[in-house]
Amino acid sequence: MALIIDFLLLAASGAACFYCVMLSRRLKALTNAEDGFQTGIAALSQSAEDMQSALAETKDGANETAARLEALLEETNKRIPELQDLIQQISDLSAQAVDETEIAANNLVNILAPHVQDAKETAQLLLSALEATGAAPSTGKIQNSIDENDPGSVSKKDISEEDNDEDGKIEFIAVDEEQETATEGKAA
Repeated sequence: MALIIDFLLLAASGAACFYCVMLSRRLKALTNAEDGFQTGIAALSQSAEDMQSALAETKDGANETAARLEALLEETNKRIPELQDLIQQISDLSAQAVDETEIAANNLVNILAPHVQDAKETAQLLLSALEATGAAPSTGKIQNSIDENDPGSVSKKDISEEDNDEDGKIEFIAVDEEQETATEGKAA
């Protein structure tokens, strides 16, 4: 029986040794894993701190932007009545400018109407003189143009379509302030 007990003691001590070896391996693996976990936890902790600082900076930037926007909105709200007044003034000025333009145009027409009539009469006298000298044998279209046109001017188109003097040219002359005549140019 002593042999059985020795055998059992030997088996128990072998099992204890095997168990110790297994525990040692697990302890080494746990230690290695603990170092890995510590490194991972340190990296995660650093990332969390970076994220918190970035979040704090973002909040500060957002608060500053919100404060600037609020100030701009207040300034805009203060300026709205001024802008409405300016728009009203511009609208009043534009209406006044239209009225003044119409009045000026009417005044100009009233001032120029006698001069236009004088010019029309002078053009008719000139045509009569040309017909009398025989320099312009066909003045029917020009006379119609003088009679039909309200301003009383003769267009270059009407003159160029007519048979003019022997050379086919008309001389344009102007009289200066001292009543001296000077040739301005010739037109075909």
